[in-house]
Amino acid sequence: MPVTEFALFTLREAYDAVELLETVMECQEIQDEWVRAHHPDRCAKRASISRLYADTTTHPAAHRVAITAPWPSPEAHHQWIDTPANKGVMARFAAFLPGGRVPDHHHHQHQQDVTVDSAAQAPSSSTGAAADDNDNETSPHRESGFLFFHMHAADPDRRPVLHEAFLPKEKLLVTRLAARGPAAREQLQARYRELQDALVAETPRDRIWAGWRIEKEADDREELVVFRTPDVPAVRLAPLERHAKLLDAELRIAEIAP
Repeated sequence: MPVTEFALFTLREAYDAVELLETVMECQEIQDEWVRAHHPDRCAKRASISRLYADTTTHPAAHRVAITAPWPSPEAHHQWIDTPANKGVMARFAAFLPGGRVPDHHHHQHQQDVTVDSAAQAPSSSTGAAADDNDNETSPHRESGFLFFHMHAADPDRRPVLHEAFLPKEKLLVTRLAARGPAAREQLQARYRELQDALVAETPRDRIWAGWRIEKEADDREELVVFRTPDVPAVRLAPLERHAKLLDAELRIAEIAP
């Protein structure tokens, strides 16, 4: 089953936006060449394998970028991560990161390193939320500013990967929800499918996509990451929040592209 990569980096305070765009384009070309050579399947038939987004959230004010990409499996992605080609790509990208250091993807896929101030976190409407306060990111993780994992689609029969649901350059809102245990996951899955079906009934175009995080924070924690277009208001997620807890403030992203 194909998966979708999600990575979130905190950038250094000052950088050249034009230089960042040029670096991104160069890095994408290198990645695309490798993927098409090693995975000549449907995941490699796009103009660019990955998409890079700027965080347009007004608070926190830290500069952040998100990366999404489809892969045949997490293992296939790690094959790319471990190549000299990728290490060269990340060496270029490191110039835009605090301290010029590249995070360890193998280590960070098992922990959450991106956080927001507690005062900025969106309040949860969960009355029966299955996660506890320990799900929120803690201050020791704030310095590294890196989040990385893979997702299986919540509805693989409709759109198995994120990029099949949304057009390039489309602005997106990202909400992360955590539930405890199989029962809570089942309820969260059901509420998501109901919301998706309702939105499809209203208009045929895709306005929402969600994926279950594969690399878990804890054995009993199930994380659903919901991507939606800005015309889907946050109130539509209320049925989902009755069975899960918001992990952090809503993320607003817009693709960095020429």
